[in-house]
Amino acid sequence: MSETPRTDVDPRWYDEFTERLRQLKLRPGTKTISLEQLHAEFTQVFAHRPGIPDRRAWLREALRYAQEQGVINLPAENGQQWDDSGIPRLPKKVTRVRIPKPPRHPWWKTEYWHPQLEWILDLETLDEAHDNFLRKVQQGLMEGWFEDAATLRHRSIQLTGDDKRLGQLLKGSLFKSGQLSSSLLNCASATLPLTHEILDGPPLALVFENEEPYNLALSVLKTLVKRPYGIIAFGGGGNFQRSVLAFADIQKSEAYRQKIGQPLQRIDYVGDLDWPGIAMAARSALKAQGAGLPPVVPAVGAYLAMLNGLDDPRMRINRPDGLAVQENKRHRKTDLAWLPEEIQKRVDPILANNRRVAEEMLTERSLRAWWASL
Repeated sequence: MSETPRTDVDPRWYDEFTERLRQLKLRPGTKTISLEQLHAEFTQVFAHRPGIPDRRAWLREALRYAQEQGVINLPAENGQQWDDSGIPRLPKKVTRVRIPKPPRHPWWKTEYWHPQLEWILDLETLDEAHDNFLRKVQQGLMEGWFEDAATLRHRSIQLTGDDKRLGQLLKGSLFKSGQLSSSLLNCASATLPLTHEILDGPPLALVFENEEPYNLALSVLKTLVKRPYGIIAFGGGGNFQRSVLAFADIQKSEAYRQKIGQPLQRIDYVGDLDWPGIAMAARSALKAQGAGLPPVVPAVGAYLAMLNGLDDPRMRINRPDGLAVQENKRHRKTDLAWLPEEIQKRVDPILANNRRVAEEMLTERSLRAWWASL
């Protein structure tokens, strides 16, 4: 390989080829450029000289030049990453050098911020994607946009031009304690109230993921003289991850004081035995723990009744392997650990087979049998 570019090649061709490699779009998470891609880019630049005998030599020199410009790195000469099918050898792939972005000018440290945004002055870094959003929040505080409450999506359009963007930002670094908050932006709560009923019973709560099992259980509970639960609630699927916090206010209510009058001891939960349902329950348990609420634990009797129902010949929807789901959701084994081991062993093969056990397997008979055993 020569140490200087060939004299019969216009140097501008090398520059154009190098720039094409710099701008080439790679797959996410990939830094390498294959020999096939290198040939394609080289052909685009040298298309006016097809079929020349020393074409491989020109490509080799163009790659050396790109490496000298700090755009790519060639593999080690003594390695196996070279194509020996012609002369000279060519790399099977090259690695594009990641060029670090120059440090941003900390423009936010020289701005005049509204008193409720002065924490921005202490930020050492700021994501460029947040610049316009913070300017909009500043404008809103100055002009009184947040004096009237609005829905989260309305506020999102107002501040970002996208009705879902603010919901994503709420989970990010700008909404840490002492910084931005949904209350500062006067966003109406997106959490549905927790549908519940307080009965004469012990300081225990039972929550159902779905509406119909909740209605069935409530009607059965009302017929019992000795009730195993003092509160029954409808979690509303994924909404329960937020509405579980309502148990703090429920305990402060006059109805709770009169009918139960003791601190709530436990929140039993029952939902579909599928990956989304189990994950939601596990995360609701963590949310309750973080808020100092009673533990959210599996309603073991209900889950056993659901699983036993799969073998009940009287069930017209009887499926010993569970009901099919549309797709196998991404899951985490740590979520499954929320369930007791005896249920994990029974449900794990069902989940692995891309099937589920619906909460609707519960019947009046199975509910009464469960509660009679408590």
